[in-house]
Amino acid sequence: MEEFTEHSSMINLITRFLAHETNAEEAQQLQDWIAKDPENKRLFEEYRQSWDATGQAKQLYRLDLEAEWERMETVIDEGEEKIVPIQRNPMQMITRIAAVILVAIIGFGGIYFWIQQSQNTIVAAAEVNEETLPDGSYIALNRNSALTFTKSFGEKHRKVRLLGEAFFEVKKDTTKPFIIDAGPVLIEVLGTSFYVNANDASDDIEVVVSTGKVSVVDKKNKKRIILDPGNRGVFSKSAKTLNKTAVKDVNYLAWKTRKMIFKNKRLQHIVNTLNKVYNKPITITAKHMRNCRLTVTFDQQSLDEILTVLEATMDLTVDRQESGITISGEGC
Repeated sequence: MEEFTEHSSMINLITRFLAHETNAEEAQQLQDWIAKDPENKRLFEEYRQSWDATGQAKQLYRLDLEAEWERMETVIDEGEEKIVPIQRNPMQMITRIAAVILVAIIGFGGIYFWIQQSQNTIVAAAEVNEETLPDGSYIALNRNSALTFTKSFGEKHRKVRLLGEAFFEVKKDTTKPFIIDAGPVLIEVLGTSFYVNANDASDDIEVVVSTGKVSVVDKKNKKRIILDPGNRGVFSKSAKTLNKTAVKDVNYLAWKTRKMIFKNKRLQHIVNTLNKVYNKPITITAKHMRNCRLTVTFDQQSLDEILTVLEATMDLTVDRQESGITISGEGC
């Protein structure tokens, strides 16, 4: 009974993590549990894939199959099944599909078995996860992110789907472009390094190029922009616009590099960056201090070391608690 209770508790935690409802402490608890036992990791990956499948089912009636690369061709041979549009209540369709997937999750068979056998998923829970893909390309996933690709990846194509935030170093192959499905946009490269932020919680999908060239395409209206090093492509989900600008935030990869450069930046801006990089809630209690400005560089320093520097430099008081960190004092 105790084992069953623990199992149920972890399934509940996994579900809340996939729904982006966990705090930093709970995310770390899940990460520790995953690292404790390979069986735990396998279970998490299975639930992650099932969760993705459920989300895809809810979107099924809206999918542009051509824009989705005819994804079924990579896993079904000559006898492939076809989806025939039928005029019916979309929510009724969603309910039926979700019910099928729920049965599959419970039984670990049927549709779920097909999904499990046809794709791989790389997950980053509470820590950054760095992996090498089958084609030799390197990827760094930020926390609460996942990358899914078929097990035939690299044979006839190099197509992946990103949920969250990642940095890519793509191995060059002129015969097989590397394509990332980031929801409403497709990102295509031959061989380059770049950053993608496709977090569900954000209204923008962001692409920043470090080296090479990257093509970003709006699936719906087919608009395409080409990004060079130093360019930033932004797709607005609400406005349905795709634009190219210059990179303004030099710290967009700080979550991976742990290097941060601030030039005459507001303390609130610095704290926001620290929150993202170290995944620790930091609050400035005195409003007047939020506009204090500072020029400083941090490179591979711990959060505690950075806070000590801020205390000494800006006459701050830092209260470190397990639940979070508060900054107070006279400041500037």
